[in-house]
Amino acid sequence: MIEVTEWVESNNLKTSEGLFYTVVGNSTVGLKETTDLVSGRYEGGLKLWECSLDLTKYLQTLSIIPARVLELGCGHGLPGILCAQKGSSVYLQDYNEEVIRHVTGNNVIRNGVKDRCKLFYGPWGDLSNLGSFDLVLTSETIYNPEYYPSLLTAIRTSQARCCLVACKNYYFGVGGGVELFAKSAEDFGFSTQTLLRIDDIASTRYILELTPKY
Repeated sequence: MIEVTEWVESNNLKTSEGLFYTVVGNSTVGLKETTDLVSGRYEGGLKLWECSLDLTKYLQTLSIIPARVLELGCGHGLPGILCAQKGSSVYLQDYNEEVIRHVTGNNVIRNGVKDRCKLFYGPWGDLSNLGSFDLVLTSETIYNPEYYPSLLTAIRTSQARCCLVACKNYYFGVGGGVELFAKSAEDFGFSTQTLLRIDDIASTRYILELTPKY
């Protein structure tokens, strides 16, 4: 992954869960506004996804946040930014450079945590070069089963004792979902449990906890 230290500042902001986030159109990545993602090119990071907000709300209930936190597929990065506000040192990763430069970086600046965050872009994989983490966060990243090996490799090589995964029950059109991901995680050497289930008209959503068996 490649570290980013120069970001595009914007005043086009909204707020959610007490945090600022940047509003940017898909033209930033050369796509139509109706496009949520294009596999291997753009993985949806410009949109503020509801499971990211679920995870942010959950983290707000915790009295203690670990010292070193990694958020994978961060997009807007609100869960990680909240951890930084609580004093954690946070690494924020997204697949797309444009997302990091135009959205995540600006959110970090506007929420006053620039000195506590490092930002990276690129695909998942072996992240052992970043050192060990206490906690890994990830939201809406299990939609495509083809990505499970690289995502789980990233989680495992982070050496974290806990990973929180915020996700929908099933992702229509791409085939990912809670059951398939949990099985893949078990096969990869993790124990999984459901910390929270959220049912509403639009979807059923979860926060899962992954802990290594090793």
